[in-house]
Amino acid sequence: MGKPPYNGANHIQLLRNIDACEARLPEHIAARLSPACRSLLGRLLQRNPVERITFEEFFAHPFLAGDDGHQGEWCTGQGIHAVLR
Repeated sequence: MGKPPYNGANHIQLLRNIDACEARLPEHIAARLSPACRSLLGRLLQRNPVERITFEEFFAHPFLAGDDGHQGEWCTGQGIHAVLR
């Protein structure tokens, strides 16, 4: 399966890593996702909660609305599992 965007040997190290680093999708995964899916994930992974996508924006996002031609392609069935391997 996948792994969390941040890690650490303990809670303190984990918080330091969250503070010091930006979460990024590995290139081999990002290359297989639609632009709208990458956009949604980027908005979800914003460290600053003020910059993070809102509840309303999440459900209106083109990826979930199907406006990118890939509605749920990597979020249902075996799609996401195949991408994260």
